[in-house]
Amino acid sequence: MSLVALLDRQLVLMDELTILLKRELDTLMTNPIDGAELAALASAKQSTLTAIATLEDERRQSLAREGVEDEPSGMAEAARAAGCLPQWQALLDLARSAHHLNLLNGSLINQRMAHNRQVLAALQQLVGNPLYGVDGQTQRRGTGLNCKA
Repeated sequence: MSLVALLDRQLVLMDELTILLKRELDTLMTNPIDGAELAALASAKQSTLTAIATLEDERRQSLAREGVEDEPSGMAEAARAAGCLPQWQALLDLARSAHHLNLLNGSLINQRMAHNRQVLAALQQLVGNPLYGVDGQTQRRGTGLNCKA
């Protein structure tokens, strides 16, 4: 596949990833969070990232066959020679945007998790016993009755 075709396909996938990350951000900003939507987005992101990685491997192999070093200046020169420098620059811009969104989403997830831990700790103090074990399951409390005959 030509460098132009690879970059065009990567642009489409990177745009899809950015859209998924924006949807994830919107979902993380809602209250309550739709867990099913987050799970679906995570699955879609994983599929898109796998496809991006496959194309990235193809791009690197294509550069190696041409004797071009896989570094920013080498790639820019190869894109310029192939007439697709604007696509390469657009791909870099989308990658930076996706990276920023991913960091933002990760930060929101960490904030939500910290808040959930604080709420659970407060509930545990009110009850006096831990409601949930470290495995996330409710802890069984003995009833004091022996059901064995």
